[in-house]
Amino acid sequence: MRDFQECLTDHVFNGPQFTWSNHQKDSFLARKLDRVLANDVWLSCFPRAPGAKPFRSSNFWAKYPDFMKTVEQSWVFLSK
Repeated sequence: MRDFQECLTDHVFNGPQFTWSNHQKDSFLARKLDRVLANDVWLSCFPRAPGAKPFRSSNFWAKYPDFMKTVEQSWVFLSK
């Protein structure tokens, strides 16, 4: 369950009031979706979609001797 929770990201929605419609004149119905699940593959299919992009890193960076020190210094700087 922890792995599942750690992969979830909150995608802020900016756009029209409704995200779905049945497109029927006589019995029009419109709804706004309040939640969506998507994995990295799905998100990569829409690279120009607005919204925050998840942080990505390659494991090879961790092989550099100064990597952890640089990350730590950056976190300290950004938290001030």
